[in-house]
Amino acid sequence: MKKRMAMPNARVCVFEEDGIQGYGVIRQCQEDYKVGPLFTGSHSIAQALWDCCL
Repeated sequence: MKKRMAMPNARVCVFEEDGIQGYGVIRQCQEDYKVGPLFTGSHSIAQALWDCCL
């Protein structure tokens, strides 16, 4: 995750509740943006991370 956080033009969203439950990354590509990776074991947390990235 440290590499993702150090990327230029990238944002890392972390969901913490009793420890880290998941994270998502949005980063700039040549022409647009890319979301990924997005890791979690919960659908509701995945939706919250997706919303945070966008």
